[in-house]
Amino acid sequence: MKKAALMAALLSALLLCLHVGLVAAQTESEPLVAGCNPVTTTYPDATPIATIAGAVTPAEALQSVWQFEAGIWAGYSAQFPAASDLTEVDRLDVVFICVSAAGSFERLVI
Repeated sequence: MKKAALMAALLSALLLCLHVGLVAAQTESEPLVAGCNPVTTTYPDATPIATIAGAVTPAEALQSVWQFEAGIWAGYSAQFPAASDLTEVDRLDVVFICVSAAGSFERLVI
C-alpha cells in the first residue's frame, strides 16, 4: 500500500474511532449565539463537514456552515447537504457556524 493511501486509511480509522467514542479525546465546548459565529476548527486536516455539523448542539439549530478561502465562499446547508460545496475543513480553518438558536460547538482541545 502506498504511503499516502496508508495515511488516508489511518486518518479515516482515527476519525471513525473519535466519532464512535473508542478513543477518548479531550474536547471543549465553544458557545454559539443565534446567528453566524466565527469558530476555529481544531479537527485534523480533511475532516468531513458532516463531522463539523455533528459537533453542533442542538442539532436542529444548525442552519449552515460557511468558509471564506481565496476570495471564494463555500457553504454547507444542514437542510440540503447534497447541494453543499463545503465538503471538508482543515485544522485551524475558520468557519462561520450559523444557528437559529443558542447552542454550542464541541471541538478538540489542542
